[in-house]
Amino acid sequence: MTIRIHDNVFDKVFLDEMSLWLMHDCNWKADNVANRRSQPYGIEGSHRLLGSMFYTNNELSAEEYYRALNNDNNNKLSEFLNMYEILQNSIQSDVQQCMLQAIHANLQFYGMNGTFHLDGQVDQTVFIIMLAYHEITSDMGGEFYHERSGTWTTSPTAKIPFKQGRIIEMTANETHRADAFNVPHIPRFSLKFTGLNHISTSNTNENNTNSLWRYIK
Repeated sequence: MTIRIHDNVFDKVFLDEMSLWLMHDCNWKADNVANRRSQPYGIEGSHRLLGSMFYTNNELSAEEYYRALNNDNNNKLSEFLNMYEILQNSIQSDVQQCMLQAIHANLQFYGMNGTFHLDGQVDQTVFIIMLAYHEITSDMGGEFYHERSGTWTTSPTAKIPFKQGRIIEMTANETHRADAFNVPHIPRFSLKFTGLNHISTSNTNENNTNSLWRYIK
């Protein structure tokens, strides 16, 4: 897949509200490590960001989907699932639909620049949403880098500027990284949806009134 950039999908007030929630109410852990190289816990790697996992269902299990949806400690999940529906309905008209496997967020502060890494396999697609509560100007950094030979820029590595609510869509096994902002104390968030590329079948109910096929087999 050639990387695709989508702007202006979500309302600004909604993006600001989501950024405020990520800043004030989200539970973060310092365990988001890329390219893990130590055993048995994988504590060491090429970079460490703050991370938060909201949903994981790699096997697309109905039991896991309903367990997560009914978990009182995960009361933001319905909103995230609504965001995924918007992503699929708004920007997926000319590519494969995806069955949701995970929702995850990153948090970076000044000095916490990412290193090149992969997020998954060739049969998965990721949607990464750039977020910040503060006003960000073009000289404050926070760029996203996508390492491949493609057409989005003339450079072998695409350097994509930060923009509130900007969505990066790409295959999960493509190498990428993101920089923190270059000023102290300003958090840079990214919200990532990972989906298994869906192969349409004649017995799959794929209509606007029933979207469960996006979550469970």
